Amino acid sequence: MESNYGITKITDDDKSKIINKGVWALPDSPAAYGMKAGAVKPKFWKPLVEGDDSIVGLINHLIDELCSALDGFVQDISFDEATHSLKVSFGKEEKKTFCVNSVGIAGIEQTKTSEESDGINVLTVKLSDGSSFNFTVRNGSQGPIGDNLVTFYADYGTIAEMEAAVAAQTDDGVPINGLVMIQKDPTIVDDDNATGRIYRKVLKENGAYEYKFMGDLSGLQGPKPVKGTDYWTEADKAEIKKYVDDAILGGAW
Repeated sequence: MESNYGITKITDDDKSKIINKGVWALPDSPAAYGMKAGAVKPKFWKPLVEGDDSIVGLINHLIDELCSALDGFVQDISFDEATHSLKVSFGKEEKKTFCVNSVGIAGIEQTKTSEESDGINVLTVKLSDGSSFNFTVRNGSQGPIGDNLVTFYADYGTIAEMEAAVAAQTDDGVPINGLVMIQKDPTIVDDDNATGRIYRKVLKENGAYEYKFMGDLSGLQGPKPVKGTDYWTEADKAEIKKYVDDAILGGAW
């Protein structure tokens, strides 16, 4: 059976020839009929590789027909600048030509911009033939303002004030698991009461509450240098220079 491309499929007759060349034709007990190994072994390899009617022969025949069918399939490809068309000639004997319109995108420009919720943005696509078209992109709708990720229910001036409230079990308005922060004067150097320490209110087994240390944000405050505006004044610089000159160049050391 031949396909539309001139390639012949393997037939039942081809299959029968392969079977007849193989071990199917041997008797059940070759030695009982006086057959030597030299006569039996070819029955195993001949159907695979010997002759045009072997498996390898049929595969080679299919490859030859396939190459012949594809030979000269595409004869010529050319592009016409004037009509923006791609011309392809194909076929082994009879040449057929068809044209494909090859208008492409020359550029994309945003011609209208909106930053509003549900606003419309317009993009203009320019094609290689001089024509253009627009398409729109709508902004997403702005959602509702969310809750604060972290809520501090109270600001104690010092740790001592917080501990005094715990000792008296004062109702400080902070719910269980609520957070508080130490907010004392940052200019005071006192590591035990550093601004930015965070505590969580927890309930003990006896029903009383206490505060557990959670973390320290005091480093976020950062240094606050001032003096001669970060940092030495001109007088300070002159004094330092004089000291170095006297100590090193003057031999004070």
